[in-house]
Amino acid sequence: MDPLTQANWERTGVQPDVNVPAARALDVALAQISKASSAVGLFLY
Repeated sequence: MDPLTQANWERTGVQPDVNVPAARALDVALAQISKASSAVGLFLY
């Protein structure tokens, strides 16, 4: 139960923040992490 909307997501699911095909999900996630970390001065090697 969502405390803000009082709605139940059990049969409707939860929408992702970034909607991409499953086959590209890892690549897109890594790109998002890289972009966010470089914006704050963190660099992943």
